[in-house]
Order: sequence, then structure tokens, then C-alpha cells
Amino acid sequence: MAFDAGISRAPRLASLDVLRGLTIVGMILVNSAAYLHYVSGYDVFPVLMHSRWSGFTLADAVFPAFIVMTGVSIPLATPATGQALDGPGLRRLLVRSARLILLGLLVSNIYWLATPESVAFRPMGVLQRIALAFLAAAVLYRTTGPRVRLALAAG
Repeated sequence: MAFDAGISRAPRLASLDVLRGLTIVGMILVNSAAYLHYVSGYDVFPVLMHSRWSGFTLADAVFPAFIVMTGVSIPLATPATGQALDGPGLRRLLVRSARLILLGLLVSNIYWLATPESVAFRPMGVLQRIALAFLAAAVLYRTTGPRVRLALAAG
């Protein structure tokens, strides 16, 4: 029996959940390959490493996949009532972005927290970039109409 505290939630988009799961599997795979290559010195399949300059590998697809999932989730996460961005709506977007930024600061600087003298502090990790992209895209989504969004996407 599932716990339901009287909160009604919109149904989940199964294809987005599948893409999220596959992307996380890909992220674990390419991060493990990078660890084996750079830390342990093992040879790994080149498709699991980022391309030097020209080319596109599996490792190069992980971050854009997270950005696409973030963009797809914006219409699902924002209320359908009204298009204008009001104070509480902006506050929700800012709080969600701030949580991602704080979590990203913790995750990307976990080694710095343990030994600050031996590792450089990283202010901009992956989660921080996703949070900023989410905030910008969500504000644009809530403040512009379909034609402006199409023009922005085309540009």
C-alpha cells in the first residue's frame, strides 16, 4: 500500500524516466572509464572518453541529454494555469535552482571539503550548469509565448 498524503500528482512521463535512467547508466559508464584511464592508467575504449576536438562520443552525449531532459520537464513542472510569471512562481523556480546549485557545490567539492589544501575549489560543476540552464529556460518559458519560444529555439 502506497503512502498518499492527499497530494495529487500529475502522471509521470515514462519516456522521460527511461531516458533519465539510460543517461545515468551512461554517466556511470563514462565516469568509470575516465577514472580507469586517468587515475589507474588503463586503456579504455575511445568512445567512452570525451573527444579531443572533432568528433562525438558517448561521453559527449551525457550532459546534453540531461539538458534536454531538463527542458522537457519545464512544461511538466510548471503550473498550467496562466502564462505570466508571478512572484510565487519565480520564487519556486529560484528555490529549485538554488537547491541544485547547493547540491552541485557539495558534490563537485567533496574532496575539497575533506582536504582543502590539496584540491582546488570548483564553483561551476555539472549540476550548477544544469540549474542555471533550467532557471533561464523556465523563466523564458513562463514569460514568452509560443512564437517567441519557436524563434528562440530556431536562433
